[in-house]
Amino acid sequence: MYVNQDAAFQKKIEQEKSFVSADLGDFAKFLAYTHDDGPDDVEAEPQRHGIRKLKGTPAWALLYPARKGYHAAKFLYQNGVSGVYQKAEHALTHNRYTRRREARKYLTKIMPTEEEKQKQRERVFDADLKISVLVPLYNTPEPFLRDMIASVTGQTYQNWELCLADASDTACGEVEAVVKAYAKEDSRIVYRKLSSNDGIAENTNACIKMSTGTYLALFDHDDVLHPSALYECAKAIEREGADFVYTDEVTFEGEELENILTYHFKPDFSVDNLRGVNYICHLSVFKRSLLDEVGLFRREYDGSQDHDMILRLTDAAGHICHIPKILYFWRSHKMSTSQNLDAKPYAIAAGRNAVREAELRRGYPAKVHSAQICKTHYRMQYETKNPKVSVLIYDTGQGKDKAARTAAGWTWKPSQISSAKAPLSAAAPMIPGSLWCRGGMALYRWVA
Repeated sequence: MYVNQDAAFQKKIEQEKSFVSADLGDFAKFLAYTHDDGPDDVEAEPQRHGIRKLKGTPAWALLYPARKGYHAAKFLYQNGVSGVYQKAEHALTHNRYTRRREARKYLTKIMPTEEEKQKQRERVFDADLKISVLVPLYNTPEPFLRDMIASVTGQTYQNWELCLADASDTACGEVEAVVKAYAKEDSRIVYRKLSSNDGIAENTNACIKMSTGTYLALFDHDDVLHPSALYECAKAIEREGADFVYTDEVTFEGEELENILTYHFKPDFSVDNLRGVNYICHLSVFKRSLLDEVGLFRREYDGSQDHDMILRLTDAAGHICHIPKILYFWRSHKMSTSQNLDAKPYAIAAGRNAVREAELRRGYPAKVHSAQICKTHYRMQYETKNPKVSVLIYDTGQGKDKAARTAAGWTWKPSQISSAKAPLSAAAPMIPGSLWCRGGMALYRWVA
């Protein structure tokens, strides 16, 4: 039957709507987006009730001790003494010091031993598999610069070159001096002083023009590579014939790798995920012929030039390989995008434009909106021309209750909702091609 004609089901939906909180707080910000063609989602604040009407006023700040006390008493009432003990235990085991201790253990686990390093150095690869590491420099702090170069010269894979295009100000002459000292000791380090700073995209293009490798790797001037990063990439390229490779990474703070802020264990390639956020990021290694096909970095996407490039490269790639290992350490500091997006506000608009252009290239024109809580996460609003939406619910008794709870949060009205008590194999043909799931989960089918 069509349950959108079922009065009892409609009543359940209305009951569930009454339980939806009016004060969504940060969750509302997570779901809200910045719009190019109208007001932002969060400009209209949810209606607040009771004492929450004071939120954002001086009185709200003065009531902070009372509010903390109320929440503590409420937590004690709901969870008891054992709950308080567990919360305190969690706080003791999840502080800065324990995180550093756990990070040290993890780093020890993933770093190769001297014996493993030697075996990796001795492995013979295809002679043509040369990796050019591209690093545009700009006023790089000396400690970060030395860490970056040392992480490349310390690679167990030997067939590489480090291409450094330096657009630093004249006041930062130590960058040139440090690099030339390293280049004197290792001929694989190629350095060029640029006459002007033309932006990150053009500076990276300068690195490309200096390079001679069959594969290119993107590397930031203040980050660090795992000792086996290039080795693992070369191994994947040779084993699988991949023309685009990416790895997992961590973000760390300051000068010590053990100050890990986030672990980014990435999924395998997903074009939809990549449209929503540049989850690939570092480390990316790709074939030179692939770059020749899609073209150089584009300066109009400065700030999100990597996202634009990765979108174009992956669209053209024949085989994309994800290496599920932490091989890149992304340094977070006050002027880095990893810590403060306000350091590069132009990156937000550039990212939206890159995703919009990528979708148009694929034949799916869309408006692209930035999430309020993280503006380099995007939502696509496609030009769907009012398609038909059908929802198939497999009714297992309590299924309608769960489906009503889901439907209460819908901001759209489905064209058709079908329910069946028959087995799934018999129910699915009710709407040919529909998706279904046990337990009243509502899944959507788009019909052109």
